[in-house]
Amino acid sequence: MSPRFSRLGFLLLLLSSTGFAQTPPGSPQGKSFTVTEAPEGGNMEDRLIFTNDSQGQKFDPVDNEIDGFTYTFTADPNTSSAKVVLQLKTDKWDEFIFTFSPTGGGTFTLKEYDDSLLKDTDSGSFTDSRANGDGGLPASLSGITIETFETVETDTPERLDFLTRNRGREVEPGDVDPFSYTYQVTGAATASAVLVFRANWKWDEFDFVFTSDTAGTYVQRRFDKRVLKDTKNGSFVVTDNTAVLDPIAAGWYDGVLEVEDLSKPDDDDYAGRVQVSLTGTGGFSAKLHLPTREIRVSGAFDSNGKYQNTLSLRTGESVQVTLVLEALASGYKVTGSVLFQGVTYVVDGDQRTFHERRNPCSKSGRYTLILTGDGAQGPSLTAGDGYAVIRITKDGLAEISGRLADGLPWTAGVRLRQNSDLTFLVNLYGNRGSLGGRLIFSPVAGVSDCGGVLHWKRNAGVVFPRSMPHYYPTEIDVDRTAVGSRYVAPARGRFMLALPSGSPNFEVVLEGGGLSQAQIIPGKLNFRHEATFPAKSGIRLEFVRSNGLFGGYFTDASGPRAVRRPFFGAVLQTQAKGFGFFFGSSATGSVEIQAPAPVGPSVP
Repeated sequence: MSPRFSRLGFLLLLLSSTGFAQTPPGSPQGKSFTVTEAPEGGNMEDRLIFTNDSQGQKFDPVDNEIDGFTYTFTADPNTSSAKVVLQLKTDKWDEFIFTFSPTGGGTFTLKEYDDSLLKDTDSGSFTDSRANGDGGLPASLSGITIETFETVETDTPERLDFLTRNRGREVEPGDVDPFSYTYQVTGAATASAVLVFRANWKWDEFDFVFTSDTAGTYVQRRFDKRVLKDTKNGSFVVTDNTAVLDPIAAGWYDGVLEVEDLSKPDDDDYAGRVQVSLTGTGGFSAKLHLPTREIRVSGAFDSNGKYQNTLSLRTGESVQVTLVLEALASGYKVTGSVLFQGVTYVVDGDQRTFHERRNPCSKSGRYTLILTGDGAQGPSLTAGDGYAVIRITKDGLAEISGRLADGLPWTAGVRLRQNSDLTFLVNLYGNRGSLGGRLIFSPVAGVSDCGGVLHWKRNAGVVFPRSMPHYYPTEIDVDRTAVGSRYVAPARGRFMLALPSGSPNFEVVLEGGGLSQAQIIPGKLNFRHEATFPAKSGIRLEFVRSNGLFGGYFTDASGPRAVRRPFFGAVLQTQAKGFGFFFGSSATGSVEIQAPAPVGPSVP
């Protein structure tokens, strides 16, 4: 009896024992066709093995030759025919028209091209080798299980589950080991596979000989620490793989929801958050944090890695949820969409793949971040710079705390994505505003170690600070350029910033915020990071060596009476400067700490 191989994860193999229906399959992927010329055409009997969705192999049993090819497959939706073009070389290809029979197999016509010229035309019949049980080996291992029985042992067999085109797991009593693998057809009934458990360190090599479509013999060579440990041989059987999910996909996923707006470019303007917990059998629970409410969803992904459902809420409203599992080079991600109250949100979630020991995050450490202001004052603009400090752990958790340029403190805990980007959305002002966007960790020499654009939204009517209700009465809805730097606490005898050793060795520059003109106040910083200023300058400045923050106050004498104005900020070690904001009379202004401008030679 021929098994029916079910494609797991995302690639579905439908090899029915009764053959194809009248209409052709959606794809020949994972199938093996034996094409036989009509008697008057010669004795050709080639096997076409469609390894994946774009590649395959052509095997000639007479000459024992194997040629690789790329292919395209086009089914005619109105007939039982499909066109398959096998590209063997740039100027050499075969063009098949397959007509599928309800009982399996069918007939074909063939045009052979060489040197880009039509060389021959043939016709005949074809069979699906696997479906007819004629001993054909699988074109792909994805979606099947191979159980191996070692010749010299009678213990429980070792089970190899091939879950996707390049991932699987080895199952033994009490032990499950994931692996990546490659598979190669080497002859009419032979194939090889390499199972990698640890790159360049531990792997198994298999040579398979298929005596039928469900059984055969094998030779296994096991390597550990790059050394051949032993060689085994025995028999194997092929069975259906009843698992529904690559075990590597199980775990937690974190991400964002973005409003679908095709009229605007993708600017990482997020509107919500998503979190998914996925079990090894495909079941999941998810939290969708939408702008107006939180929706909880539970269900299971199907064998194609997809979940789709329309949920009825207690309010009488409905929400349409589509979630899709997608494989990445380093793990999986969850994509899809959520339709609620007439708005479509695009789902973008990443699997947590960093681990303190097994896969430590290369971006771990401390950072300081500046949210650059407008540089000019306006009714809904801030001249000052917001700031934040970020601590990233080896398992990829980013702990963020900072202040926006209107003085609002904010915090967030976010997981880095597999590519080490940081995407987040945090609700502010009692859900009457938000801050979100994407930070990319890509160093720019002398400028930054990370950066991006964050979108800051504050609804009209929000009062903050409460002591200054006249601050920004209108809506704030702006993008802020974020510039970040790694932060390393200074060792003894070192400055936090690259400053000269003379006196003064730095200056504080204050602008905007209702000041009649910019103020530049020189100062002296010692190795204990104690700042001193000229007498009666009216300024105080303190640094936090552990995280790179600073704060203080200065005296604003531009009005009818002198006012002490507090300021806050953070240093960027990549630029050897500090940036922040101060509370002005009607808006916040900017504060900058830098080395003194060099004094050039006098001009006569």
